[in-house]
Amino acid sequence: KQRNLDINDVRAWAEEQEPGVILLTWEWTEGTENRDPAADRRAVASALSVRQRIKSAKPSGNGVLVRYNAEEIDKKEIAELLRATLAVEDDLKSRSNEMLRRVPTYLNLAQKLGRDERISPLPGAAREMSYRRGGPVKAAPLQMVPGFRLISRLHTILPVLQSLASWSRTAPPEVVENHLSSAGLSREQLDLDHATAHEMMLFAREYSSEKAGEIGRKAGELTSQATTIGREWIRKAQEKRQATDKP
Repeated sequence: KQRNLDINDVRAWAEEQEPGVILLTWEWTEGTENRDPAADRRAVASALSVRQRIKSAKPSGNGVLVRYNAEEIDKKEIAELLRATLAVEDDLKSRSNEMLRRVPTYLNLAQKLGRDERISPLPGAAREMSYRRGGPVKAAPLQMVPGFRLISRLHTILPVLQSLASWSRTAPPEVVENHLSSAGLSREQLDLDHATAHEMMLFAREYSSEKAGEIGRKAGELTSQATTIGREWIRKAQEKRQATDKP
């Protein structure tokens, strides 16, 4: 099955692969000259993957493969999430820099949750933070550095955001509101930052893979050049020896 979805300047399709699995694809009707299709796919996949009723979402070919609970969310709602994601004007670097500035706030929030007896079960991130020494948590400034260094830092940040996102959906609403408002946060901001962290991870992995491919290609070119130079040197040496050997 394939369903056409009108989303402002975007034509989108949800092609059913099997029950509960669709391939989302879209086409911009105008203003596409400055868009990065790969970045759009990463953004959509990340925004969908952090939603409670969506099991997984990942870039696939020219679209995003989505596994979802058809009894709890339908294609129309998924399309609305797609539209909201593509409507965001800030690029990944801008959003990630803003999110990283809030990392100390999220770490302090996790620490406070670890001491709140009203919360059960204790979120994993909060449990980890509660075992650390008391006082506000300070984090060194983090920058958007593509590659393995970024992945290493995200392995610390992403689990905290995942745990906080899960807590915000399962803890008593009044407790959630109290903690988030005290921290100057909102559930919407938490969801956006969670999605941005996912998107950063996808970008870092793709960047690392591309760089590894470039290194491999350059190594192959250098090897080929070295082989050619070596052969040329041997040929000239042979010619020189033959010229010397002539009477």
